Amino acid sequence: MPATEEEWLAITYGFENKWNFPHAIGTMDGKHVVLESPINSGNDYDNYKQFPSIVLFALVDENYKFLYVNVGSKGRISDGGLFKNTKLYENLEKRELGIPSPKILQMPSKTEVPFFILGDEAFQLNENTIKPYEGTPERGSMERIASNESCLSNNSSIQLFKKKPCKLPALRTTRIFDTVGNDGERAQGSWRNEPAPTSLLPLTAIPRRPTIHAKQVRDHLARHFISNGVIAWQNNYQ
Repeated sequence: MPATEEEWLAITYGFENKWNFPHAIGTMDGKHVVLESPINSGNDYDNYKQFPSIVLFALVDENYKFLYVNVGSKGRISDGGLFKNTKLYENLEKRELGIPSPKILQMPSKTEVPFFILGDEAFQLNENTIKPYEGTPERGSMERIASNESCLSNNSSIQLFKKKPCKLPALRTTRIFDTVGNDGERAQGSWRNEPAPTSLLPLTAIPRRPTIHAKQVRDHLARHFISNGVIAWQNNYQ
């Protein structure tokens, strides 16, 4: 785990330079792994699909490298509960990670945007975690473009455990993953020829009410993607 502001800023620069997503300090995901219920555990490990599992959780940087790993949470713990039960979340809430203070993202706006972790729909939207907009925003809207940017940065490029076609493995540093060039062209990685695992299940998304400030931050990011942060090929993923 980075321990200083300079180390976090290096990761942030990597996300912005490689994936065109500013202020990101990492991306996180979790997966249920099916197991045989431990002796005398009752239904303590049963997940939302009513069979036993443990949950793997990890945070990675822009190059797929692990920054933090939590292994073995009981399957009954919800997606949000999983993150909130980690030391990572505890230190994040206590502001003990050395993460830089919020900074202005674009001019002439004076809105200060915090540095945050990218997550998918399974996680809660708050000042420390940004996720895509819910539902299917209208084509051409800033919400649609922002969600597409988030998908490229989070789901299609940095996701940790492969289950669905849009999610890629990030467990090795060799070129097994897809890459996206400066022109927006995607080069397919060798992972697409691998058999899909059968024992990994996605986390469920449980609705939660985000704070007003968290919504404002996400909206500000969305406006950034259609103004100062425009890239030539972003509308190709409509």
